[in-house]
Amino acid sequence: MSDVILDKVKKFCKTAIKDANNSLENEHLTDGSEGIFEGRLELAESLLETIQDLENEWEQELKARATLNLN
Repeated sequence: MSDVILDKVKKFCKTAIKDANNSLENEHLTDGSEGIFEGRLELAESLLETIQDLENEWEQELKARATLNLN
């Protein structure tokens, strides 16, 4: 996956988190959509965390390859 696409996915998640938090802080939100916003928030946070974990794993792999001259 290209870095450009991955950066767009990260930006989308961060925007979704911000929007969900803003909506959940709205005390006038009474139409039952709270669950939708909570789900979006959880998914976006989880996806960002997973991406970070995968990036960290890749960094470690690159360092290990460099140490063993496998590049």
